Amino acid sequence: MRADADDLVQELGSLLMEDGDLLANPWEHLVIVAQFRPLSIKVNGFAYLANGKAIPTSPSGVAVTKKFQELREATKEPAKDVWQAAMVKIEKSSGSLSIDFEYDNPDKWLISPATVKRMAEALRPTAKA
Repeated sequence: MRADADDLVQELGSLLMEDGDLLANPWEHLVIVAQFRPLSIKVNGFAYLANGKAIPTSPSGVAVTKKFQELREATKEPAKDVWQAAMVKIEKSSGSLSIDFEYDNPDKWLISPATVKRMAEALRPTAKA
């Protein structure tokens, strides 16, 4: 990833860690997914509490969505497909952040009423050994 994209990822992480709606839950791990559609962008995910409970959540306002848009533009490469979805995972105690991109299947991490329970488990951060 280019340096400007790395900076955008860090800015995105800061926005998520400071978001008032996300801070409403005392999360240990946060997983946020952005899905790009032709006419819309969906940003939501889960706050994982210390007791393991997964709480569906989404950031407030449009700042996080705009940062995902900036990141998508910054990571475009000529003659290649742009990613359709991104997933950010943050561990609060260490501040560590990881990001994954999905180029082919924008529904891979789809969180909807029909998939919320399944995705809460599928996206759950794995315990460290």
